[in-house]
Amino acid sequence: MPPRLTHHLLDRLRQRDIREADVLAVVARPIVEVHDPDNHSFKLFGWTVDGRKICVAVRDDSWETDDPVVKTVMEVR
Repeated sequence: MPPRLTHHLLDRLRQRDIREADVLAVVARPIVEVHDPDNHSFKLFGWTVDGRKICVAVRDDSWETDDPVVKTVMEVR
């Protein structure tokens, strides 16, 4: 089952000019993953096809399940 994309994430994709395909690629193969217990998330880091480093936040109780919930995305500088 593909990851579930929240409305918040979809809004951030448009605002930050990040493609959904980039997010899905990072979720499938993160370069680095860091648990963020304060935000109940796993932060997954990777790259967009145009070379920007991004952080994708996935709800921690859904990470490594068949249907992870992707909360948001941001560019990392």
